Amino acid sequence: MTNSDLEKLLSQLSKEDYCYLTTQERKTGQPHEIEIWFGVAGNM
Repeated sequence: MTNSDLEKLLSQLSKEDYCYLTTQERKTGQPHEIEIWFGVAGNM
């Protein structure tokens, strides 16, 4: 990933407050979803 690609990605993500991550539970195989809050700090 180039610096330009990273800057573009961070610029797009800076408009978001959170994302969802879904994994598969090890024992049951059921999907498990969590909400992740994040922020982008620094100059874009």
